[in-house]
Formats: sequence, structure tokens, C-alpha cells
Amino acid sequence: GSVESLTVRYKDLDGTISTSIGLLTEVNRLEYEECGLVGTIPSEFGLLSKLTLLNIDSNELTGTIPTELGYLTNMIEFDLDFNKLTGTLPTEFGMMTVLMDLDIRGNKLSGPIPSEIFNLAQMTMLRFDDNMFSGTISSEIGSMEELQGFLLANNNVTGTIPSEIGQLKKLTKLNLRNNNFRGSIPTEIGLMSSLTTIDLRGNALEGPIPSEIGSLTNLREIRLEGNKLTGTIPFQVKLLQRLAILTFDDAVVGSIPKDIKTLHPCRLCNGQSYHMVPPAADKEIYHENGTFEINSFNCAMLLEQKQDPDQLISANACEFIGGNCVVCGSGPFQDGTPS
Repeated sequence: GSVESLTVRYKDLDGTISTSIGLLTEVNRLEYEECGLVGTIPSEFGLLSKLTLLNIDSNELTGTIPTELGYLTNMIEFDLDFNKLTGTLPTEFGMMTVLMDLDIRGNKLSGPIPSEIFNLAQMTMLRFDDNMFSGTISSEIGSMEELQGFLLANNNVTGTIPSEIGQLKKLTKLNLRNNNFRGSIPTEIGLMSSLTTIDLRGNALEGPIPSEIGSLTNLREIRLEGNKLTGTIPFQVKLLQRLAILTFDDAVVGSIPKDIKTLHPCRLCNGQSYHMVPPAADKEIYHENGTFEINSFNCAMLLEQKQDPDQLISANACEFIGGNCVVCGSGPFQDGTPS
């Protein structure tokens, strides 16, 4: 009989994909995961019209993505992540109208993201992290009403964050970290009612933190440092009951509620998870020239005890802090407002 599904995982094939792959015209699922494959992707994949899943992740594939793959209009899940692919993402991918999961992170893909991608109305997950994409995000992204994750960290995308992104009511994770976005954070972000994570670190965003973010009651993480944001922390943001992590630059002023952790580290030990004590007005804060005011502490024990993510625990509840950074012993530190 004919082959309808082929799965090879964690095998040392150390070879190329043969052009004869195009003879498997009845196959609907094809997976070569972490098999040491090298060489290029044969254009003959475009002959596999019944293919609904293609997964060739974590190999050593080079070259470009063949445009013929865009003709696989039955494709639902497409994974080429963690290879060494170069070139652009073919505009023909806009023909995959039932595609739900597109994962091409961890390659060397460049050029703009085709606007046709943002017209794929069934898409639930876009993972483009760790490439070299440039250009802007098309306003067409607003049509992706089923999208739950948009991960674009560590690329070279520029322009503004389109206001149409507010139409993504099902999006839970938005990660645009380490790109070249400019302008302000659109107020429409407050319409994205399912968001749990906003990561906009390492861009060139300006202006205030929108108070509309305070309406996102599912938010657990807001990461904003490495931008040019100014103003104060909106009180609406401080009232978010599930918010556990909030990070920003020194140009943004305002105290952090005691139940919210920050990733601003103790400058001596460079620990990992912190509650931030805002610096007193008459003291120095950390600057690029090396001057600093140590204003944070760490308590791993506190984080381990935090079983229920909806039940925030104040640092005061942890007997192991004792007013000092438990990593390097520096202090004094306390929960909430500094003495």
C-alpha cells in the first residue's frame, strides 16, 4: 500500500533529503525531527498535495525555503525551526489557507514578513523568533482573529506596532523583544483581553505606558526595559491582580506594588528573580556609567513556595529574606517602599 505517514525522530541520518520524496503523493504527515539532516529542502515537497503536517525541525538544513511549499494548501502545521535556512519567507505561503501553526524560529531568514502571511485567518501560532527578518508588521495582522501566540523576538523588524493588533482577542503571548520597533505602544493593546504576557524589551518605543493595559486582567508579565518609555506606571497596571512581573527603564517613575516581582537584579550578585524596592529620590540609581543604587533582593525559596499562580505572595511572607539579598548578603532591602 501507499505511505500515508512517515515519522523519524532522533536518528543519526546525517544525509540529505532525496528528491524522490516527491513520489510519496499519498503521505499526509511527514516528520524528520532532530535527525542530522543536511543540504537543502527539495522543491519536490510541493508535489505532496495531501500533506497536512511537515516537521523537519532541529536539523542542519541550509539554503532557501522553496516557493513550491506554498502550494501545499492542506497544510495545518509547518515546522522548520532550528535549522540554518536563509533567504526570505515565500509569499506563496499565503496560499496555505488552513494553516494553523507556522514555526520557523532559529534560522537565518531575512527580508520582510510577507503581508500575505497575516491574511491566514485560521492561524493560531506564529513563531518567527531568532531570525533576521526586517521590514514592518502589516496592518493585515488584525485579520488573524484565531491567533494565540505571536513570537518575533530577536529580529530586525522596524516601524510601529500596528494598532490593528488590538483585534487579536485570543492572543495570549505577544513577544516582540529585541527588534527595532519605534513610536508608542498602541492604546489598542488594551483590547487584547486574553493576553498573559507582553514582552517588548529592547526596542525604541517612546512615550508613556498606556493605562489601557490595566484592563488586561489575565496579564502575568509585562516586560518593557530597553526602550525609551517615559512617564509613570499607570495605577491601573498596579491593580492587575494576576500581574507577577513588571520591568521597565529608570526613566519610568513610580513605586512597584510589593506583590510584583521585577527582573532588575541586585547589582552585586546579578540574581534571577527579584522584588524591586524603588530607589529613594535622593539616591543614585543604576546608570550605564557604572554608578548604581542597589535596590533589589532575591528569594528563590519564595518562588518555590508560590504554587498557585493566582495567589501572589509578598516578599514579607518569606522568613528567609531577613532584609538582605539572600544570594550575596547585601542590603538592607525591604518589601514595598524603602525606609
